[in-house]
Amino acid sequence: ATYADKLSKEEARLDWRLPAAQLERCIRAFNPWPISYFSLAEQPIKVWAAGVDDGQTSSHAPGTILAADKAGIHIATGAGVLTLTQLQPAGKKAMSVQDFLNSRRESFIPGTVLD
Repeated sequence: ATYADKLSKEEARLDWRLPAAQLERCIRAFNPWPISYFSLAEQPIKVWAAGVDDGQTSSHAPGTILAADKAGIHIATGAGVLTLTQLQPAGKKAMSVQDFLNSRRESFIPGTVLD
């Protein structure tokens, strides 16, 4: 048996400089606890599900919102593009990106850089 340290919530914070595939694996690994998250306007937003946009690359800085549509919120990463598909704002239930954008589309304007 190998000893592993207890997970902390800070380990679940998304680092947009990592490759999209690695971020997607982290999101799956931290589900159901502690749930991966990022900050937007100093509010934590948990990420319950995401996918990698195969074949897409971006010249934008890591963490830049490229697009927000029914398919998801497309974020530039260190290598590739990550599409967020299920989010949970602070104090709310988890919801699809489509429902999330219906209430907070102004927060996800292309060109915005996430923490």
